[in-house]
Amino acid sequence: FFVKAVHRTPFSVTDGVASVVVACGAAAVLNLLARRRDRGKAVLVPFVRRSVSLFSNAAFGTLMGAVFLAVLGDGIVQGALAKTIAFGGKAGFSLDEARSPRHILALVLLTYLPYMLISPFMGVVIDRFDRRKLLVLANGFRAVVIAVIAFGATSLPDPVLITALVLTLASTRLVLAIKSAGMPTVLGGRDLMQGNSISQAGQAVFQLAGAGIALVGTKVASAGVVILGGAIVYGVGALFASRTRDLSEGTRTSKILQEARRILHDIAEGVRQIRRRPPAALGVTSFLTLRTLISFGSLVFALQARAILGGKSSSAAVIIAGLAAALGAALGFVLAQVLKDRVVPPRLIVGAMLIAGIGFVLLGGIRTTFGLSVVAFVAALSYFVGKISADTIMQQSLPDEYRGRGFSFFDVAYNLAWILPALVLFLTWTTGRARLLMISAGALFLLLGLATSMWYRRLGPAAFEPPDGAEDAPKVLANGEGEVTVVDAGEPESSEPAGRPS
Repeated sequence: FFVKAVHRTPFSVTDGVASVVVACGAAAVLNLLARRRDRGKAVLVPFVRRSVSLFSNAAFGTLMGAVFLAVLGDGIVQGALAKTIAFGGKAGFSLDEARSPRHILALVLLTYLPYMLISPFMGVVIDRFDRRKLLVLANGFRAVVIAVIAFGATSLPDPVLITALVLTLASTRLVLAIKSAGMPTVLGGRDLMQGNSISQAGQAVFQLAGAGIALVGTKVASAGVVILGGAIVYGVGALFASRTRDLSEGTRTSKILQEARRILHDIAEGVRQIRRRPPAALGVTSFLTLRTLISFGSLVFALQARAILGGKSSSAAVIIAGLAAALGAALGFVLAQVLKDRVVPPRLIVGAMLIAGIGFVLLGGIRTTFGLSVVAFVAALSYFVGKISADTIMQQSLPDEYRGRGFSFFDVAYNLAWILPALVLFLTWTTGRARLLMISAGALFLLLGLATSMWYRRLGPAAFEPPDGAEDAPKVLANGEGEVTVVDAGEPESSEPAGRPS
C-alpha cells in the first residue's frame, strides 16, 4: 500500500520487489525496537517515576493543582486581554491593526511599573498571614473580578483592561511567591530541587496551554467569552487551594492592625536578612540578571516576530522557534532531574548564563528560522535551569518567617527584568539594530556568568549545602503538660521536663 500510494501505476514486478524490501525493512526496525524496548524501559520508566514521584505527596499535589490552574487561567485571561488591548477586540490578530512597537513597549511598562509598588508589601503579607487562605483569596478574588470584566471586555476602555491585566499579574505573583515560600514545609530539603523543577515545568506547560486556548478561542468566539472561561478556571484553582495544608512552619497570631503598622519595618528586616545571608543575595541577584537578559531577548524576539508575521515571510519560522523553546524547557527539566544531586545550584546558574550568552552572541538577532530557533532554545533552557536553581538557593538560605519577603524580592526582580529591557528597547529599537543588541546582551550574559562564578567561589561550597531533610531534622514537640519530646534522626524518642537541656 505504501509503494502504490507513492508510485501510482499498475502493479509491476518492480513494485513487488519494492514492496518486499519495504516490508522487510519495517520488520527489521520493529525487531530492533522490540529488542531495545526492555532496555529502554529500564532507563525511561524509573526516570519518569522519579520525576513525578512527589505527586504521591497529597500536600504537594494539591499545591501544584492550585498553582497550575492559576497559570492556566492566566494564559487564557491575559492572552484574551492582550488581544483586546492590542487589536481593539476585532476578530483574529490582524497585524495591520496592531499598535506600533513603541506602543507595545509602553504597554509593558504600564503593566509592570504599578506592580513594583505592590511586590514588597506582598512579602510581608505572606510571612504574617495564613498562606493557605491567601492562596484561596488570590485565585477566588480575581475569579470574581475577571468574570465581571468579561461581560464588557470589548467595550471597556484600555485603562480598565490594563488594570485587570495588572490584577491578574499581581495575583499570580502572589500565588507563586506563596508556593515558593511554602514549598519547604511541604517537601523535605532534599526534594526542593525536584519540586521546583516540576513546578516550573508545569507552570510553563499550563500557561502555554492557556495562551493557546486564548489564541484559538478569540478566533471563534468573543474575547468576553474566553475571559469568562479563564475566570472559571481561577475559581476551580481556588477550590484546589482550599484543600492545601497549612503552608507555614508556625502559626501567626498577630492582629491585622498590628501587622499593618509593622509593614515598612518588616520590609527593611527582609532586606537585612538577605544582606546577612550571602547565598540568598546571590540567588536574588542571579535571578535578576538571568530574567532581565532573557526578557530582553524575548522582547527582541517578539518585535522580530511581529515584523515577520506582518511582512511577506511565512509564520513557520515563529512556530518552529516556539517548538524549539518548548524543547529547551523540556531538556531543562531533564537536566534538572539528572543533575540535582550532582551539581550545586550556583554552578547550574553559571552554566545557564554561559549557554544563553553563547547562543545570543552567535545567533541572536539573525532573522532566520535557524537563528530564531537556537536563541529560543537556549533562552528557554537557561531560564528553566537558572530559575529553579535560584528558587532552591533562596528556600535553603532563609528561615520560614522570612521566605515570603525573600520571594517578594524575586517579584521585584521579575518586574525590573521586564521594565529595564522595555526602557532600553523603547529608546534604542530599530529593526536594523536587533543583531547588535542581541550580541551586546550575550556578551553581558558571559561577563555576569563569570562574575557569579567568582562570587560562588569566594563564598565556598559549604555556604550552599542543603539543610537536612524533614526526615533528618530534629523535631521538638510539646505535650502541653510541661514536657517536651525530642525526636532525632535514628534515635528513639525521649521525654524530659521543660527547662532541662536535651
